[in-house]
Amino acid sequence: MVGVGLRHEHYFDAINNVAPIDFVEVHAENFLSDGGAPRHLLSQARQYYDLSIHATSLGLGSVSPPEPEIVSRIADLCDTMKPFLFSDHACFNRAEVHGKQLHTGDLLPLRFNQASLDILCRHVDLVQNTLGRTLLLENLSSYIPNQNQHFDEFEFLAKLSQKTGCKLLLDLNNLLVNEHNTQVMNGRSVEVTNTVLEKIMNDLRYLSTDMIGEYHLAGTTSVGSTELMIDDHARPVSEPCWSLYSQVLNEFGINPTLIEWDQNLPPWADLTALAMKAKAIQQDIT
Repeated sequence: MVGVGLRHEHYFDAINNVAPIDFVEVHAENFLSDGGAPRHLLSQARQYYDLSIHATSLGLGSVSPPEPEIVSRIADLCDTMKPFLFSDHACFNRAEVHGKQLHTGDLLPLRFNQASLDILCRHVDLVQNTLGRTLLLENLSSYIPNQNQHFDEFEFLAKLSQKTGCKLLLDLNNLLVNEHNTQVMNGRSVEVTNTVLEKIMNDLRYLSTDMIGEYHLAGTTSVGSTELMIDDHARPVSEPCWSLYSQVLNEFGINPTLIEWDQNLPPWADLTALAMKAKAIQQDIT
């Protein structure tokens, strides 16, 4: 299965120029209101495509539990729209400061230690039990040094999957962004070579095929070899990302694959053509 992120600029085309893709992904927070035009749009889209719902608000790695109102509204959205996938991120977004609960407005990376794992497992269990479905958690892009961790990132995420039964949404562009930024923060210039891709594949060695439920592919705005890279989803899927995708498919097998593009959006036909390229790569693997 292949799909694309459905953004506001493409709503009309998605319904009136139906593409030969399998699914569309929408951000949960844009459709949490009861009824109205947003829910009507999803109902129309579901006539032509399977639906994946991707959330950004749960902050399951925060010390405090996810907000009950948000969880309740997401549960209603899933019950009504019946997506075949529901996902969020392995991150935190809330903290108590001077006795007040503050929301960061962003997805912040976790410390990969036992305390963070226990919190994340507890909150994943809560959401899965409330929704009555398996949750997919996405690996995050990060822009700060990842130091003094007890676990490697994918050792941590593998333990999460083992303990909760959740699956992983493997974002391949985030892997490339993080590897680039790690090298830059260590004072080294970066070029994506086979050695870089081999290192990323080695980072994934903790995972098993049954832990992965989806792949995300994307591109980013080009930067210099000594500049930090931002995961802005503003360009076509990069050639290194396509190369990594082929390697991941060979190692872990085929899963639903989404093309993410959120800024400087291309025409609908160009976006969906990228999804068809992903499908062709899948067919080459099989």
